[in-house]
Amino acid sequence: MSVDELDARIASFELAFRMQSAAPEAFDLSGESKITQELYGIDDTVTQTFGEQCLLARRLVERGVRVVQLYHNRSSTASGCQIWDQHSNLKMGLTNNCAASDQPIAGLLTDLKARGLLDDTLVVWGGEFGRTPTAEGKNGREHHPFGFTMWLAGGGIKGGTIHGSTDEFGWYSQDDKVHVHDLHATILHLMGLDHERLTWRHPGTGLPTDRCARSGCPRDSQPQLTFPVLPRPPDARQTHRRQFHLSTGTRSAFPHERRCR
Repeated sequence: MSVDELDARIASFELAFRMQSAAPEAFDLSGESKITQELYGIDDTVTQTFGEQCLLARRLVERGVRVVQLYHNRSSTASGCQIWDQHSNLKMGLTNNCAASDQPIAGLLTDLKARGLLDDTLVVWGGEFGRTPTAEGKNGREHHPFGFTMWLAGGGIKGGTIHGSTDEFGWYSQDDKVHVHDLHATILHLMGLDHERLTWRHPGTGLPTDRCARSGCPRDSQPQLTFPVLPRPPDARQTHRRQFHLSTGTRSAFPHERRCR
């Protein structure tokens, strides 16, 4: 092991120690005022769980944590990794989920703005896809990737902007479609990163073939499109490979981006 490698190893252990020693104070919500806890809904069993998550997110942002990710997967009525996956019992499930998350996320945005943190904190709210505008069975909704909404706040986003729309049934994205690459490019831009400098172009677009081989992709394999070129009429075969997002931001499409499989 070289001196540089040893120094790097020591630095990583020291960083781990500093994180461990700082965590107890950062994760302790008891010092927050009653008004703040009520703002996030921590005083209510319906909103307590997600309220604590949102308050913790603010505390981490205050302490310099660059990226914080929250998952709403538990409430006073349900827990699990898919509590928003209402293939049945939609009315009760969606009502409970909205009740559990609405006040906490509003509280987070209000608190960030009041503390002057919202200007340089980008908040992204979304999921993996939408739900069908038609019923599944008697009281559910199926997965729906053809048109759905995400919202962004703070961090340079122009508030009140609505970009894109679906057809009259809410089935397909129709106007000002936003590809997932565009969403990523917008987020990276707002974080001060040039998405084109992070692009990895595969064989046929300028990347040496040995790079593909080192990543575990056979040299003679044919690269495939990660997403079909837009616009293109959706069909059943492409359902699992297509995502549309409604968001804000300048278009920076990657219609020829490829990924080895």
